[in-house]
Amino acid sequence: MGILIAYWVQYGTLGISGNGAWRLCFALQLLPGAAVGAFMFYRPESPRWLLQSGREDEAKRVLARLHGNGDLDNALVRTELNEIRMVVELESSTNSPSYWTLLSNEDYRRRTWLAVGAQMMQQLSGGNIVLYYAAKVFAQTGQNGPTATMLANGINSAVVLVGTVSLTIMIDYYGRRKPIFIGPICMATCLIIVASIMVSFGSPHFNETTQAIEFNFANHSAGKAALAFIFLFQFFFGALSSAIPWTYQSEIFPLVARARGTSLSTSMNYMTNFWLGLYMPQALNTASWKVYFIFGGINLACAVLGYLFYPETCGRTLEELDLLFTPDRKTFVFLDRDASKRRRFTQREILSNDPIEAAEILRERLFIGRNVNSSGENVKEYGASHLEKRGSK
Repeated sequence: MGILIAYWVQYGTLGISGNGAWRLCFALQLLPGAAVGAFMFYRPESPRWLLQSGREDEAKRVLARLHGNGDLDNALVRTELNEIRMVVELESSTNSPSYWTLLSNEDYRRRTWLAVGAQMMQQLSGGNIVLYYAAKVFAQTGQNGPTATMLANGINSAVVLVGTVSLTIMIDYYGRRKPIFIGPICMATCLIIVASIMVSFGSPHFNETTQAIEFNFANHSAGKAALAFIFLFQFFFGALSSAIPWTYQSEIFPLVARARGTSLSTSMNYMTNFWLGLYMPQALNTASWKVYFIFGGINLACAVLGYLFYPETCGRTLEELDLLFTPDRKTFVFLDRDASKRRRFTQREILSNDPIEAAEILRERLFIGRNVNSSGENVKEYGASHLEKRGSK
């Protein structure tokens, strides 16, 4: 929504002379910032942080508002509270890992690189680059003049908004895994088609005056088709990529590592963003249509990585997600049925309306999963003793 408003404000200020145009655009950015700052005071605390801080009653009330319509005795609320308490107790003896530990230690390494990779792949898809340098991109497809390019910017941002709203509504239906590899395939297809149209119908030539490759579309329909696929590319970016990395990084880290893990992956997003933004104007001038082929190839590579390595996190509690990263899980996710599907690991136990039992089973599975490679009998004895306790009940 902010991007949409920003572009249309720019379009509306085209007729303002002097410094007033850019000053107005900068000043209006203060309004949403102030609104966000004010509304933050009314957001509830995380129930996990509340439990970690010894404020269990408050945590239970937050969970009841989220999952039980305020009912403190709701079975799902009681189950999740017990699961959170159990994981907080398990992690209470663990110190918050350093950034180097997140990158190198086997307990956190895979989660960190998945989060970092998701953020980097979003930037490498080219979605934000088209937004940043949309005027130049649209000029290459035959939209000349400031009015035409600014109007194309406004339409482009509206397309992104429609795509992002659809993802917001459908993200729990799509899940997280499928958009990670389907989105890049769709975006790659659009970029390859755009590049093919530009080189086939745009008559690319180097302008000595501007020191850039320019295009003359004798066939105006071809130029409009290229523009249409740019819009479609941006729709797929919004509908299948925009929110996924931010959601994914917030889900896969354990509580003890969540703050530093998400900050590290977010920093990689902006580092990649900065690097691309720094060199993209020169690339668009010198490489021109080849850039679209390059980003198309990068998107296809990202799709392969997403299919091979990214487990599904949708529909699972944050505590259950620890089961996706125990040593007994396969690295290639498509070979792991539980990791690639949207399903809860403790679904049957939750339906039994026995929250203590559900939390205990989760504890057992985490213990066995983390120690699957050990050779002692303690793991077997631990599992057997808990199975015997459940049988006696």
